[in-house]
Amino acid sequence: MIYSIGITSLDKEIKDGLLCNRYKEDEVRSIYHQYLELKKQRYKGFKTAGMTLVVVFVLMPLLAIFSGRANIIFLIVQLFLLPIFALLCLGLAYYFMFGMFSQQLRKAMKVHYGHIIEEMDHQK
Repeated sequence: MIYSIGITSLDKEIKDGLLCNRYKEDEVRSIYHQYLELKKQRYKGFKTAGMTLVVVFVLMPLLAIFSGRANIIFLIVQLFLLPIFALLCLGLAYYFMFGMFSQQLRKAMKVHYGHIIEEMDHQK
């Protein structure tokens, strides 16, 4: 996951090329199409990781209850504090994996290639 977050920022050459109108429209469509495919792949992985966390957080208190070692403080931590912390971490990871890259790409494309963004978004 660290690797995914590390490669999430837009390449400086591509960003400069988009801002300076160096690419043909077909090349820009290809870049945006690759971004959409990457987004779809990462979203599937992110969804799987989220579902895994939900299953783990549901099973942990149940295992503690059925094992006979259920402590009230332990259950409160597992039922409330850990899911809140996990949601904050997932939200931050979501922003770094999707939001930041999307924001950089759209900002670079908006100047000269805004019509391509609209066209590709309507094709979804």
